[in-house]
Amino acid sequence: MPGHQEKYRWLDIGLKFGPWLDSEEIRMVEAVRDYMQRHVKPRVWELEAAFYGGNIDSAWDVFTELNGPLVKMGLQRAGIPESYGGLGLSLPCRMAIAEEMARVDMAFTLLSGKAAWVSGTIFASQNELLKRMIAEKVCGDDFWVGSVCFTEPQGGVNLEDITLQGRTGRVIAVRDGEDYVLNGEKVFPGASGPADFFQRKGLKGHLGYLVVANTEAVPEKRSGDTIGIFYVPPDTAGLSFSTPYKKMGVTLDINRGIYFDDVRIPKEYRVGGPGADYKLYYGTILAGCILGGACRLVGLASGLFEKAMENASVREIEGRPLREYSLWAAILGEMAERIMSARATYMYAVYAIQHPDIYGNMWDSDGPRNLCSGARDAAGRAFRWVSEKTVDLCAAYGYTCESGVEKIIRDAQIAIISPGGAQRDKLDMALMYYPRNWSGKAK
Repeated sequence: MPGHQEKYRWLDIGLKFGPWLDSEEIRMVEAVRDYMQRHVKPRVWELEAAFYGGNIDSAWDVFTELNGPLVKMGLQRAGIPESYGGLGLSLPCRMAIAEEMARVDMAFTLLSGKAAWVSGTIFASQNELLKRMIAEKVCGDDFWVGSVCFTEPQGGVNLEDITLQGRTGRVIAVRDGEDYVLNGEKVFPGASGPADFFQRKGLKGHLGYLVVANTEAVPEKRSGDTIGIFYVPPDTAGLSFSTPYKKMGVTLDINRGIYFDDVRIPKEYRVGGPGADYKLYYGTILAGCILGGACRLVGLASGLFEKAMENASVREIEGRPLREYSLWAAILGEMAERIMSARATYMYAVYAIQHPDIYGNMWDSDGPRNLCSGARDAAGRAFRWVSEKTVDLCAAYGYTCESGVEKIIRDAQIAIISPGGAQRDKLDMALMYYPRNWSGKAK
């Protein structure tokens, strides 16, 4: 396709995010957007090397090179309070940044935010030891990755169901004197593997793993209070990994099975404690992941919309651009409507999170966590509609790898299905209106 490009007024950051951000935050989002468009977008296929049989090390070298300036810009410490050396950016601002980054590349966006997922959970706790330990690392100019582990082989979505109160989890953490000892298996956590892989130019290392585990081995005795979240350093004895999974998308991120064989950590590495970890798991870890998926799906849909608009401006029928015909103009208009609606929906969830006095707490069974699920489902449905119409509009060109359309479609699926997926999202939304539980007992 010819390199035709137009300046669309409604891509302006102030117009897209003006209702939710102040002028300083808009400038921050603009800076990230401009960097992603100018420096990362021309090199996205270098980040996809693993999918095409290339060297995963070379792809990570490109990633760490490109991510360095964003770390110096403050992206890694964006959500950490200023009193600990962070930027203290608002949640709407951080969501807008994630959306703009996902417009360019999903894997890049996810890996850039892994440390923030770990640090965000820790900073939502009262664990000052871990707060200081993590802030000392991520609030500098060095880049770190991290990993959060909750999904398990026997049905990860069950562990993500708030009505089951974590009773199905089979990774067990037993108190032994001044330590906890972890045993069991987690599947699919990203940015996982031997610690030395994550020590390379432009990447200081791996922060470690936040592991959701049960402190009660007997299922019938479990409750929300027996859910624990534990910080496990990346080189802890007894920690081992499967070979990397081969995936259809987001190939830069390395996902593996993780095995805990008598993994021993100090008792201070339990992030919250009885009751507090329940709130952190459902109210921070899961809700943050789901809400992050929603804003990234909107960004991915926007990336497809731009490709559709560009193609419709240069592809002609009887000497006229495609977009001048009412059929295709109406489809482009509906793409924009669905993207705009999905953005407003996830920002509504953000507003609810910020106003617990009105909407309740994130860990309540009928709280705003469920609005995050609804926003993710709405964004996923919008994305799938936009992706189908983009392929229709771009025709054979959209079916080629060269177009980049197929890459966006592949990469987006992980945001739609994890954690829990669209069916789980709908069940969460039902909890906003009436209480419900599964019949039977957790095995």
